[in-house]
Amino acid sequence: MPKLFFSMKDVRNDFSFLELAEPNHQLYLSFKDNECFSISTQIEGLILPDGYDIIRINNFVSDHEMMAKESAISLSNHPLADIQKSFPKKSQIALVSHLEEKVVYYNKLIINYDIALSCKPVTQVLLWRTSDPRYRNVVRGLAEKVFFDYLLNNYDIIFSDNYQSIYGQRFWETCLLQAIDDGLYTYMYEQMSAKLVRLTRELFESKKVEIWGDEEKFAWILAIISKSEITKT
Repeated sequence: MPKLFFSMKDVRNDFSFLELAEPNHQLYLSFKDNECFSISTQIEGLILPDGYDIIRINNFVSDHEMMAKESAISLSNHPLADIQKSFPKKSQIALVSHLEEKVVYYNKLIINYDIALSCKPVTQVLLWRTSDPRYRNVVRGLAEKVFFDYLLNNYDIIFSDNYQSIYGQRFWETCLLQAIDDGLYTYMYEQMSAKLVRLTRELFESKKVEIWGDEEKFAWILAIISKSEITKT
């Protein structure tokens, strides 16, 4: 599955806009300038304290990504061009404290189109929750609840991201085992060859050391959790 990165400097850089007080506050303020809406009522059983809300911000595209999109080579001759040109779609999910004007949980999403599997999976490419013990009860279990009760319910298929920290690996290990126990469909997907392998608990536990690694080839071996069986077209 994903290629692992172990550098704590890289981890700190990736999450600095969330960990540091002023960038975190600016992120909260920026949500007001984007298309955002509450999804708290869409997550079954979610109870939040007064002053908190979980929101979604659609079609978030950074300046760098916009420039890359404008300079990309056209795929207009491809038979799937009409579908592909509308992807990837970007979204953010955040748990915010309106009283303190800060973000305490953050999830950046990409919804893409996979040609080989003819599906539109969602992928979490940046997942963070505060380590501040004052918010322990608010964020406890939230990442898993959003994963299963919101993302999987809305998209049916979740792909792992290509690059993960050791924390991301642990999160996906837990989600895969929970999905298997819940009767969902779990797969190892070699993206370059489109090879799809159904994962049972026994197969996953015996091959876990072969799934994540620090070589580049692991970036193209993904995990999949799906509500229904996937058949290649």
